[in-house]
Amino acid sequence: MMLDEAKTAKQRLFMVEYLTGAVANYISENENIGLLEAFDKFYSSIWYKRLLNYDTLLYRESAGYVYELYKSQEHLNMNAEP
Repeated sequence: MMLDEAKTAKQRLFMVEYLTGAVANYISENENIGLLEAFDKFYSSIWYKRLLNYDTLLYRESAGYVYELYKSQEHLNMNAEP
């Protein structure tokens, strides 16, 4: 049982790391910014925090879907009143 749990934890971590890199790449390409800045932007977003919460199952989604969620939040932040 412990081996299965460890394997599952490693798989989830792999998925989170993969998605983080892929989303940062989307951000970098679409916002014409460097990759490090793109990682910083994603790390500071609500969607990265939700990606780390395995209960959301967001790690099972595609990078494109997570990027669209990120973009929608960025759009809301830009239109928010100060």
